[in-house]
Amino acid sequence: GLAAIVDMESYSRGNNSCQQAAPLFMGTSLEQSRELYALANPVKQPLHPQSLLLHGGSDDIVPLDHFEANVLPTSVVSGAGHFDWIHPGTAAYRLLLNTLHNKLTP
Repeated sequence: GLAAIVDMESYSRGNNSCQQAAPLFMGTSLEQSRELYALANPVKQPLHPQSLLLHGGSDDIVPLDHFEANVLPTSVVSGAGHFDWIHPGTAAYRLLLNTLHNKLTP
């Protein structure tokens, strides 16, 4: 995942505008439907064995502290923000390309 929301329950408790939009996305609040949040929560689902989270150390939309680092293998690019993964010329973008190349090349 690229700067992925891996813990919807934790994310929905945050204070930034994206985190506060979680109940709109889910159609309900965590307090009103813990069961729905559990079903939609990636950390509560079986993950593919080759799952890898690529995350920016300066991502203020999905902060690193919103999930437990041991949930899945994670590569953090220091100083990278949320959108660096799709911006050519950034260290995060280079890591993404290298990771895809390594995973997809026999």
